[in-house]
Amino acid sequence: MCTIRLILASVFMVAAAGLAQPPEVQWTRAYGGMDDEEAFSIQATGDNGYIIAGHSRLPFGNEADMYLVKIGNRGDTLWTRTYDWGEALATYSVVTTSDGGYVIAGSTGELVVPYYDFYIVIMKVDSTGNEVWRRQIGNGIYQEDYYADDLQPTSDGGFVVSGRKFYSVPYILLIKVDSTGVTEWLRQDYGYGRAWSCQQTSDGGYIMGGYWHPTGGHTDCMLIKTNSAGDTSWTRRYGGDSNDQGYSVQQTLDGGYILGGWTNSFGVGGRDFYVVKTDSVGDVMWTQTFGDVLNDHIYSAMETHDGGFIFGGYQISLLTYSYDGYVVRTDRDGILQWQESYGGGLDDYIFRVKQAADHGFIFAGTTASMGAGGRDFYVIKTEPEGGSGAEGLQDAGIPEDVVLHECYPNPFNSTAVISYELRAGSRVSISVHDVLGRRVTTLVNSESQPGKGSVVWDADELPSGIYFVRLEAGEFVQMRKVVLLK
Repeated sequence: MCTIRLILASVFMVAAAGLAQPPEVQWTRAYGGMDDEEAFSIQATGDNGYIIAGHSRLPFGNEADMYLVKIGNRGDTLWTRTYDWGEALATYSVVTTSDGGYVIAGSTGELVVPYYDFYIVIMKVDSTGNEVWRRQIGNGIYQEDYYADDLQPTSDGGFVVSGRKFYSVPYILLIKVDSTGVTEWLRQDYGYGRAWSCQQTSDGGYIMGGYWHPTGGHTDCMLIKTNSAGDTSWTRRYGGDSNDQGYSVQQTLDGGYILGGWTNSFGVGGRDFYVVKTDSVGDVMWTQTFGDVLNDHIYSAMETHDGGFIFGGYQISLLTYSYDGYVVRTDRDGILQWQESYGGGLDDYIFRVKQAADHGFIFAGTTASMGAGGRDFYVIKTEPEGGSGAEGLQDAGIPEDVVLHECYPNPFNSTAVISYELRAGSRVSISVHDVLGRRVTTLVNSESQPGKGSVVWDADELPSGIYFVRLEAGEFVQMRKVVLLK
């Protein structure tokens, strides 16, 4: 058996030859105590640090607390908070707010022997983790359970929550709440399944990503597009003859969508990373699978500043049969650029991937290989990509043209990175305009050298809406649309 495992590992190492090198790890940290801590969400904060959310659970029990950790840009702990939400809990999402605070969503329950009754909790805390308000969503009916799997900001200052309601079968759930967490509407008429992720789209509607689970059948990856009131605009299913599940969706800069999950229908064996790129109405543009002969599972997918993609999750190691965090980087067409495993000899997972303001990456998950004991929050920060020679990933050198890249992220909450490339030295002006054409700010107005540059736009004092970033370099003029959501 050992010989077979070594041969398989060698085959996949050879297959990876010729790819770009993954960026160097800048730092790795574990956060937590002797209980089991699992991090499911991480967001950049206005002070150049990060906020991490998850839960802390007794190793052999159901009782858990919501766990929030604030760190600096080198991973140093600034503060931690635990919140008692009940006897059983899962916390999957945290977002930043315009006042410097945070909103967290999860699910908790009460033991009604012999079952738990679950309901959704949304909580707002201030910049130091003090609770501001807390809301509960659920009707209290015995064995009618509500679960929150994702929470995202909306342009009116409120939030959208996706997940599922379980009453004999799972119903896909979408909830809109205002800026204080009060429910504006709740929809559960999308069919059977689970919406692991959601996002407000550029037209003011919503996209949900997850899986469709008809009674008596196998699961399929799914996308559901709605209007601003939650009415279904279209539904799409993706997969084959076996179980396939989507986990993470994001609207892409071309108006389409990227959906990441796992597949048993395609790939080289077991579960494999499964990626579906669609156009604006959910029709498939391309699909890809990544992984080896054991199980590989995407939890997080996102578009990068250069129009490519990065996916994070886990894979089972061919050498140890333990779980490792697994990250795959592709170009805009889904072609593999690099891949890397992260972890030690025990079980380690990556549940969230983000691109940092310096164009490096930050990954969050859970580790049993390091830390204080049991499982701990696990965060990895990489250096920016560059110097690998991979097309589209090289940061150094003189570009062949003048380019204004799409703002990252887009939509964004308070700060966005605007990147550009110059083939020759020139006076550069980068300004931002509202939908009426009025200039609201100038970000750059100076002489610039040939090469690549970027500037951070802090839109804290501007209202939500659509804006246009304008680059002027000599006779060259280019504009990009960006959506500010608070």
